[in-house]
Amino acid sequence: MATEAQWRRVSPPRSEVPPYSQFVKPIQKSQQDDREYRIIKLDNGLEATLVHDLKADKAAASLDVAVGHLSDPDDMPGLAHFCEHLLFMGTEQFPKENEYSEFLSKNNGASNAYTSTSNTNYYFSVATAQLPGALARFAGFFHCPLFAPSCTSRELNAVDSEHKKNHQSDLWRIFQVSKHLSKDGHPWRKFGSGNRESLSKAAKDLKAKQKLPLIEWWSKEYCASRMHLCVLGKESLDELEELVSTLFSPIPNRQVDPLPMFYDHPFGPDEKGTLVSVQTIMTMHVIEISIPLEYQGFNWRHKPANFLAHFIGHEGPGSLYSYLKQKHWVSGLRAGPQVAVRGFEFFHLTIYLTSEGFKNYKSVILSTYKYLSMLRESTFERYHQEEIASLSETRFRFLEKKRPDTY
Repeated sequence: MATEAQWRRVSPPRSEVPPYSQFVKPIQKSQQDDREYRIIKLDNGLEATLVHDLKADKAAASLDVAVGHLSDPDDMPGLAHFCEHLLFMGTEQFPKENEYSEFLSKNNGASNAYTSTSNTNYYFSVATAQLPGALARFAGFFHCPLFAPSCTSRELNAVDSEHKKNHQSDLWRIFQVSKHLSKDGHPWRKFGSGNRESLSKAAKDLKAKQKLPLIEWWSKEYCASRMHLCVLGKESLDELEELVSTLFSPIPNRQVDPLPMFYDHPFGPDEKGTLVSVQTIMTMHVIEISIPLEYQGFNWRHKPANFLAHFIGHEGPGSLYSYLKQKHWVSGLRAGPQVAVRGFEFFHLTIYLTSEGFKNYKSVILSTYKYLSMLRESTFERYHQEEIASLSETRFRFLEKKRPDTY
């Protein structure tokens, strides 16, 4: 977390550009990286990472809001997702319903968004010369959306259609089973995507031009201090920061918690030690072992969960995978931490079984837990961590340049 001493106050020469703060510490980047970077913080609390790329074939931007479907009202599952859909449908500055999408389409661009457990992310790409116009339309989502009643039915249908499509997704089905098996009353159990039934009241209120509950929810949760923006363009860093300060300073700071955390893990003692069978749509045999894990964000420097994953996912002689492969029980194995939400995680082991392995799934599980017990009793030499760090450093040094819209 940056301290106040690491920010320098900037008052732009043009009076119409609001002042902001500039992060003064050098930003470490790959030796292969020819882009330039700068981080600024607006007076409303929004932080923005600016990227200057003179060779860019497209400009791009993404804004992340630190609120997701775990913050849905208990009686209105899917409201965060519904809100995400409706923000695209016009703003006070650009009231035409599809103005944003049409502008991007005419200028070789595209856009999308997603709602996760504790974040909602919006992003777009556009022809480099049209970045200012795209950003002007984009910024309005977060301080003056119209929530036009005329769009309500169509967007409700879109949300409902997404939900129905998910019925055929094995990953989504297994995810929902996991949520259902968690603690009673825990936010993790919430139905994040929503559907017509769960959102009908919100839609009716909008059609009747009543503010409750969607607009009140947006007014409370969409706070500038919860937002992180990234903008990539050909403009200089000075030009980008003035553009961002001008367009995004109107977003209000609502004086709420800038980073809501969910530290209470949904899988306590009563929820552990269960074996659940799921009939899949696709033909596959997989064992997934999920181990509750405390939040690892504070361990970013040493990454102990990744250290453990290095050994569990190892495929050389003496490894778990090697043993199971010799038995003809598995075709693949993956292991590692997964951030479920900002506040708690899982350590997942995913084991892909052969037909023979499926017949012996209990032996596969037993072998896995014995291997974990062996690791728990082991002493690890220092060179293991140094090797992992060296590989990570090499990957960072020779990082390939990504497209602006996926960066």
